Amino acid sequence: MILKDYESTSTMTASTFYIDLKEENADGISQTTENEVNQLQSNLYGVQELMVMQETTNAPYELFLDITGTDSKEMDRFTSDIVKPRLEDLSEVRDVDVNGLAEYEIQVTPKETQRT
Repeated sequence: MILKDYESTSTMTASTFYIDLKEENADGISQTTENEVNQLQSNLYGVQELMVMQETTNAPYELFLDITGTDSKEMDRFTSDIVKPRLEDLSEVRDVDVNGLAEYEIQVTPKETQRT
């Protein structure tokens, strides 16, 4: 395996790493990389989703679109309310997967009550 190139980009809600390898056993390398990344997930605070994908013409998704801006709430709204529905309306599109949107969570912890 020979590392040809790599690139990383980060935003407030997502990070992407591209690794370009010269290797004939690409399926094996993808699986090994996925296993290693999944082992790291528990040590990465706030990471909700990790995805390792081998880029080929046979990949499940053929178009990757990065939507960026200074207001993450506005970008989330734009992506969810405009981009995703428009892509889903195209007859040529089988599936649209959106990730990296800000998600908000409320945790409610009840007080312990004394049982009588």
